[in-house]
Amino acid sequence: AVAISGTGEPNAIVAYKITDGTNQITSTGTVAGSGAISIPDIDASSLSDGTLTLIANLTDSAGNTGVSGTDTSIKDTITPTLNQVNISSNNTNNNSYAKTGDAVIISLNASEPLSGLPAVTIGGNNADAVNNPSGNSYNATRVMQAGDTQGIIAFTISFSDAANNPGTTVTATTDSSSVIYDKTNPSVTLTSPNGGEFLK
Repeated sequence: AVAISGTGEPNAIVAYKITDGTNQITSTGTVAGSGAISIPDIDASSLSDGTLTLIANLTDSAGNTGVSGTDTSIKDTITPTLNQVNISSNNTNNNSYAKTGDAVIISLNASEPLSGLPAVTIGGNNADAVNNPSGNSYNATRVMQAGDTQGIIAFTISFSDAANNPGTTVTATTDSSSVIYDKTNPSVTLTSPNGGEFLK
C-alpha cells in the first residue's frame, strides 16, 4: 500500500495520480482543516515494481487549482534470494575440515541489497562476526569451540531486502561445499612387534 502525506490549503480537494510509467491509479482526497494531507492505504497492487511517480494538485473551495506537486518512491515486492553460498574453514591441512580453534567462514552473495547484515548461525551458535565487504556480498565467521558437536557443520542464514521483504532462510550451500568439525585427536594402537618379542 502507498500513503500520501503533506500539507495544503485547508479543506481543498486533492486530486492525485500514481504511475509506474505504464499503469496508473487516480483518485481524490481532502485536505484536513488543519492543513494536513493524509491519504493512507492506497492499493498499488496493479502497479509494477520499480519507481512510482506521484502527481498531486489541489483545488480550493473557490475553484482555484494549484501547481501540481510530484514525488517518487520505490515499489519492491520481490522476495530476495542468495545466489551464491559457500562454506569453508581456515584449516591449513584441508579447508573442508575444522578442528577446535579453526574459523569457519560462510561467504554469500544476495540477489539485491539487504536491509542490514544477515543473521547467521554456524554450528548452532551465532556467528562471531558478519560483515559486508562490498556490494551484495557478505561474510560470516565463527571460531569452533571444544563444546561444539562433531560432524558436518550446519548453518542458517536469515535476511531481508531493503524493502523488508524477508527471504527464505538458507541452510545449504549453492556449490556443494561443506565443512566437517573434527575435535578428536588421532590415536594409534600397535599390534606388532609383540611386547618382549625378540627381533632377529
